[in-house]
Amino acid sequence: MMSKALFEFREFTIRQDKCAMKIGTDGVLLGAWCGEVFTIPCGRILDIGTGTGVIALMCAQQWVTARIDAVEIDGEAAAQASENFALSPWADRLRVHSVAIRDFHLETEAREYDLIVSNPPFFNGTLLPDDEGRATARHTNVLPFDELMEISSQRLSEAGRLCIIFPTSEWDKVAVSALCHGLSPAVITDVVTRDGKAPKRSLAAFSRQATVPQRNTLTVRDGLGNYTESYRRLVNRFYKSLN
Repeated sequence: MMSKALFEFREFTIRQDKCAMKIGTDGVLLGAWCGEVFTIPCGRILDIGTGTGVIALMCAQQWVTARIDAVEIDGEAAAQASENFALSPWADRLRVHSVAIRDFHLETEAREYDLIVSNPPFFNGTLLPDDEGRATARHTNVLPFDELMEISSQRLSEAGRLCIIFPTSEWDKVAVSALCHGLSPAVITDVVTRDGKAPKRSLAAFSRQATVPQRNTLTVRDGLGNYTESYRRLVNRFYKSLN
């Protein structure tokens, strides 16, 4: 379902034949979840490492007046995201920047964002795959957590949020990096792929305000392998069908 070249959502379609990393559950979870935990109006949104553009498009669907900058270092992925944006109902509000986030940051220093989203590369320390595009998309060699936190802390508006997804095992590293750059967790959702298993992914929303974070768990499938009602409610706005 997730690997086909053409993926149809309720309100937009994703072409992904030119992207090293295809649409996966992580990206869809993040795109849906950020709209649940951050409900204030957004004037500007920044998607770091947009890939196919799916998270940016999900944000465009949820925040109907937001202007969205999507940054993607891989040229082929950026071109495909641009194509997906152009064919969407929100083409006038979405723009792809085919550049490293550090260069984009330096070029647009004065611009603030109400929401920054990123499904960052996170397979740090594992064996790099042979395919260079897949390696770029999957490994923190290109975008370390610390750089993501540093840039986000400088670009967030006063009431803004940074929303990311990452391996649960990396939480201590993520939390320390955020704190060092003046960001505090507001909401943390640990994702359990199947009831009874330990969480392998976590979603987190960070803000400039120090608060006691809300922590909860989202279970994707029950013990029989069926999607849970909580997961269905989260993603139903986007999927045409969920079997």
